[in-house]
Amino acid sequence: MICPNCGRESEGKFCPYCGTALTGAQEPAGGETAVPAPDALRQPAPNAGQSSGAYAEPSQAPEPARTYGAVPPQGYGPVNPGYVPRQGYNPGAVQTGAYIPGQPVDPAVETPARTALRRSGASGVFLTAILSYTLGMVLSLTQSVMSLVRYGSANLSTGVNIHITGAARTGEIISLILTAMVMLTMVGALWSIRGNARSGNPLKTGGLTCLKVFVVIALVLVCLAAVIVTAGLLIAYSRSDLGSLSISVNGIADEAVIRKLERALQEYFWVFFAVMALIMALVILYFAKLVQSLNAAKRIIRSGMPDKRISAFVGVMCFLAAAGLLIGNAVNLAQIPSYVWAALDASFYLLSVLPALLNLAALFCFGMTVFKALGDQKALLP
Repeated sequence: MICPNCGRESEGKFCPYCGTALTGAQEPAGGETAVPAPDALRQPAPNAGQSSGAYAEPSQAPEPARTYGAVPPQGYGPVNPGYVPRQGYNPGAVQTGAYIPGQPVDPAVETPARTALRRSGASGVFLTAILSYTLGMVLSLTQSVMSLVRYGSANLSTGVNIHITGAARTGEIISLILTAMVMLTMVGALWSIRGNARSGNPLKTGGLTCLKVFVVIALVLVCLAAVIVTAGLLIAYSRSDLGSLSISVNGIADEAVIRKLERALQEYFWVFFAVMALIMALVILYFAKLVQSLNAAKRIIRSGMPDKRISAFVGVMCFLAAAGLLIGNAVNLAQIPSYVWAALDASFYLLSVLPALLNLAALFCFGMTVFKALGDQKALLP
């Protein structure tokens, strides 16, 4: 008997191939034998195997090709179809604050961290610090030039003039020129930072890099000086010749004063040595932390991410230096006798006092700027 569904010859009541009922099936008319249909055209009866218990070949449609790990081209959420991000721009870093290494935020994007740093550079406190430092530098250089021209070498705190000639005078002139070059370069770097912060242009790191170079040089020199001073003190103490380290008072060699100083140094040498070591350690740490703070500011500009590694120790040291400068100048001025005050003309007096006051104001304002920048960056961190 031929199955009317699959066309195969079979016996029994049901087709063993597709499960179709064969009861009442008729042979084709004319006595012709039916030709089975090709396998490709055979379709199993739906649910035939399940209803009869006979096996039916399942019909499976080809599965579509799958792509694993594909990233949606437009991201998640509403997206502007016409927006093309800048090269190197990381939208996620700006929106969520998550820094992705190797994908810095575009320098043209004004992130909250950059805005906070810009506010610190454009603040009136930082402007006051730069103005005070610039005016103090100009007056200090003017005072040094007047000392060389009019007096040779003058000690304003005592009014004693020490005239120098020849190689010593040439050395002072060279030292003055080098000092002026360094000061002018540092002032230029500070004004560059201020101008960049006030402009609408993206923040630059040029001024910070220039300052960092001078700070690193100062750090190296301070470390060398600390080694030399420490070695000199220990050698002098071992030879019981601490009097050789003392200097003459007001340019006059007073033997009695030197002997008293030598005995005091011998008796309290380790106290004096500990104080000197502490001061040198604080100065070295100050310059090291200043380098760290400049690096942190440069990282903020480059990455656009907040950075709390601006050191509060730098601000504290600025306040301490300002206080020490105030006390030291007050003591020096109090020790000047009345006849020296009468001998000093007004212009020379102003040149001796104003630079100290301006430097004091500059240190205080620089310290406030450091604390403001640090506080703004910490406020942006979780």
